[in-house]
Amino acid sequence: MQNSRVFFSLYAGAVLAVSIGELIPAPLLVALCKPLSMPLLGIALWRTGRLSKRISKLFLIALGFAWIGDILLLFAPDPHGPEALLGVKRDLTFFLAGVGSFLGTQVLYVITFIHAPKHWPVGAPKWAYGVILLYGAGMLGYLWHALGHPPDKAVLRLPVLLYGLTLLSMLGSALTRKGHVPKKSFWAVLIGAVCFVVSDTLIALNLLAWAEPLPGAGSLIFLLYGVAQYLIGVGLCQESEGT
Repeated sequence: MQNSRVFFSLYAGAVLAVSIGELIPAPLLVALCKPLSMPLLGIALWRTGRLSKRISKLFLIALGFAWIGDILLLFAPDPHGPEALLGVKRDLTFFLAGVGSFLGTQVLYVITFIHAPKHWPVGAPKWAYGVILLYGAGMLGYLWHALGHPPDKAVLRLPVLLYGLTLLSMLGSALTRKGHVPKKSFWAVLIGAVCFVVSDTLIALNLLAWAEPLPGAGSLIFLLYGVAQYLIGVGLCQESEGT
């Protein structure tokens, strides 16, 4: 357990370093620390010994997809950053590949959060799912419109729509755990899922929709993402031990 605390501390340090690097900005600091974050979190959670076998496999594979996505997104176009990073020219292809990798993360989280028949019927009130549907319809509708202006971004419409629907499914699946897992586990995973949605929404707005991207927004985006992954992992640990 003591060793896991060390890795949790290293994870927090890596997340803060990336957030600071995005804010300054310091692209090299981001490039060095970002690929370390998910492996450190995975090791920390695995060393606690509190993840069940089933959850452990799914969650660690999900973190693996997220790790690959983190690396790919380093080389995605950045309006406030250099045109190349570590000698590699930033390109939209890296962004699309990163979205595909994170799609794998979200699908695995959906599978992890819903393991029927234990989690049915759904425990959360219907209005909560309604909020997700309204938010998704509004945000995805806005992004669909924004990606048509200018037309050169229209190629991103379908990938963004597919990822957005999967992301919202992940949030909805977190709601289905209500009443079937300990309260601490439910709220940790749900808040983590919400942070993930907010982080990815900011990415879409800042990089794809807004004409003038906000400088330093990457700092908040990665901080929310780091908190999201931590809370989801801790919540799954609490589910496994039933406390």
